[in-house]
Amino acid sequence: MKWIRSLGIGNSRPRFFLALTIVMMLVLSLSAAAQNQYYVARSGSDSNSGTSPGAPWQTISFAIAHANLTVGATINVASGTYTEAIPCAGNTTVVCVSRGGPSPTQRLKLQCATQWGCLLRNNAGTNGVMEITANNIDVSGFDYSDSGAIFGIWVSCGGTTSGQCATGNSIHLFNNYIHDLGQTADDGRGFPGCPSAGAINVGPKHFTTAFETDIQVIGNRISNFGLQSLAPRNGGSCNFTHGIYISNPGSIIENNVVVQAITYGIQFYSYPCNGVISNNTVMLSGKGGLVVGGSDCSPQGKITIINNIFGTAPSGGITLGASGTAPCTSTSRIKISNNLFPSSSNQISGNLNGCTDVSGSLVEAPTTTFASYSGASNDDYHLKAGSVAVGHGTTVCTNGVINCVNAIDIAGLTRPSPPSIGSYEFGSISSDLPAPTGLTAVVQ
Repeated sequence: MKWIRSLGIGNSRPRFFLALTIVMMLVLSLSAAAQNQYYVARSGSDSNSGTSPGAPWQTISFAIAHANLTVGATINVASGTYTEAIPCAGNTTVVCVSRGGPSPTQRLKLQCATQWGCLLRNNAGTNGVMEITANNIDVSGFDYSDSGAIFGIWVSCGGTTSGQCATGNSIHLFNNYIHDLGQTADDGRGFPGCPSAGAINVGPKHFTTAFETDIQVIGNRISNFGLQSLAPRNGGSCNFTHGIYISNPGSIIENNVVVQAITYGIQFYSYPCNGVISNNTVMLSGKGGLVVGGSDCSPQGKITIINNIFGTAPSGGITLGASGTAPCTSTSRIKISNNLFPSSSNQISGNLNGCTDVSGSLVEAPTTTFASYSGASNDDYHLKAGSVAVGHGTTVCTNGVINCVNAIDIAGLTRPSPPSIGSYEFGSISSDLPAPTGLTAVVQ
């Protein structure tokens, strides 16, 4: 009764009808949210309703095409192996996410019900695993693998060559596992095993002035992208095979583990501004851990690079500017702080340009940092007790940025203050490690 009176019931008829309208709107909103839950399972059928776990659709593409996205929707995908082959913006992919939510707050959420339990695998003729050609989309929890694919997740700009892209805006990629990708791929440049893309590739290619907005790449694990015998590629021909390749202003890249990318583990290019690159673990890169460069932003800079762990690489942990000069200005600066490197040499390359603030760098051998390290793609990158990474991170961002550290780590553990360095907070358990790769299975 107190709740009813707070809405004005019993005081006047106009207030009563206003209260009744509010209640009805709440009921309709909750009903719409309940209706816009969809389900996919390998045991399902595309002739089912798809609106309950007991009547799931069978294919992800059918669910994307038929979900009611008026107020956004969630597509829950059950564990299993999915081998669809869908034409998608000039490519053929296992999954084509061609529809999205109507707004950044009303989104299409495509999620695996069990983390890394939904296996997206090669079908004859596919040249990528997932392409996204719409806006306002979350993708989380999938396992991507295809030795012949030139990309794991590609976020398409929709053909825009200048200004904000028509598609690919407000895309959030969380907790996906992308591995054993591109070993036999040839994207037409004559270098099999050397795709000119990222395992996660977000944004238009170079030589355009187009860009996407609200890009978040958080908590993903990427390993073995490209033919490893081509590495190291410092100064060689295979210069575009990156673990995470993002070319958009304002991008957030946090809590990712990137291992065995042929070129750079992470590339933030060619809109190097307003970005956050924090608490990533980047190991065994063929050329360098991270490169930040390009000149499409105006002004450049206002970038925070903190709490990352970088392994040994020919070009070092961090490379600033493709031309060797940090992309920043005196009032729009780059902060590089509290990162961990394997040695005191070759940590940062490039001219700091008088607008880069470097502090708090730490040095430690990977065998001391990680729970188990042998230089393999499935090493355990949880922190070892006694590592200098434990509790030696920072929450201080570059000027003008308020929040540059995710509240949780890659495994969902709340980060204390100060946080640890790397993707895992000390105390995370090892149950989230990937299964061994390179295995085969027979589907009965």
